[in-house]
Amino acid sequence: MVFAHGHPLKKVSEKLSIGIAQPFPHDFDLLSIDVDGNDYHVWNSIKEYHPSVVIVEINNLIKPNIEQIHTLGSNYIWGVSGTSISSMTHLAMKKGYALVSHVGCNVIYIKRNYLKFIYEREVTPLDVFTYETHKINELMFEELRTSLTNLGYKRAFRKILRDLWTINR
Repeated sequence: MVFAHGHPLKKVSEKLSIGIAQPFPHDFDLLSIDVDGNDYHVWNSIKEYHPSVVIVEINNLIKPNIEQIHTLGSNYIWGVSGTSISSMTHLAMKKGYALVSHVGCNVIYIKRNYLKFIYEREVTPLDVFTYETHKINELMFEELRTSLTNLGYKRAFRKILRDLWTINR
């Protein structure tokens, strides 16, 4: 049984066929999975369908050398929940897919036999991970550290609160 947003689903494959007059093809072009946390489990539960391309959400705050699979059915917490690119790529490989790209909080996989049209070899999470979220966080931390050093802690704290208040207005 798979859970998405805390609600049990009997079978994801049954859900793919709901409301479609014709039988849903087992081989199709694109599948995009974005369910905030349980993406790994949703894709893992899909056995009968074999899209050419799969786009699936990951937790891009988890660096590519770390294995993490979201606990099935657990509550979603931004920045904590979700699956790492490494763990998702292991699932993709098990299902016959190859990693192509990392874009924001999504990774793109294609059927392994199509990889030769894009790359000369299989790429790893370390090859494609963009670190964009990490760079933004590092820049924000550097700005904070500079403010604390230049303004003193009390003035810097007031500046941060004032900036946050301005941004959220």
